Amino acid sequence: MKPDKYLLWKQSLVEFGRLNNAVPQIVKRPSVGSDIDYYYLSMEIPFGTNKIEFSQGATIFAHYVGFSKVLLSYSYINNCLLTLSLSRSDFFDIFFQGSLIKTGSKDFDKIFSIRSTDKSAALLIFGDREIQELFLGNKLLIFNISTNKSRVTTVTLKAMEEKFYSTSELTHLLEHFKTILHKL
Repeated sequence: MKPDKYLLWKQSLVEFGRLNNAVPQIVKRPSVGSDIDYYYLSMEIPFGTNKIEFSQGATIFAHYVGFSKVLLSYSYINNCLLTLSLSRSDFFDIFFQGSLIKTGSKDFDKIFSIRSTDKSAALLIFGDREIQELFLGNKLLIFNISTNKSRVTTVTLKAMEEKFYSTSELTHLLEHFKTILHKL
């Protein structure tokens, strides 16, 4: 029998999927020689003519249930090479300040470092006060854009806090991710 916390997680993500016209797929991952059960939930959320990939995992050991990070990902064909990364400022940024993009917000620029091959795209996204507030209010968000050699650009937003996210928290995260995608 699965613990109640796992069943609530599954039920919550089924509801999140229903609200976003998506059907969650749960796969049990094998664990050889262990009493730990690993589950991986993913769903494709319609967005324009494409889809946003959503995923999160759950681990069950006896009555313990743990959750992995939440990943939102969107890929599209892009004619130009685009990379963009947002990270928390660190010691090395002192030496590479010339390559950093500043938004003009003292609060945001003091905490975050932005690097990109497209300064205007970076400012379009992170010059938005609502997007700045999202990252200022959540220290465990990671954001990246990268284009591979086949010209497929992937935009990712990871919520690194390993927890049970409520439907409203996931909806909030998804809406902000969509706002970022609309800016691209």
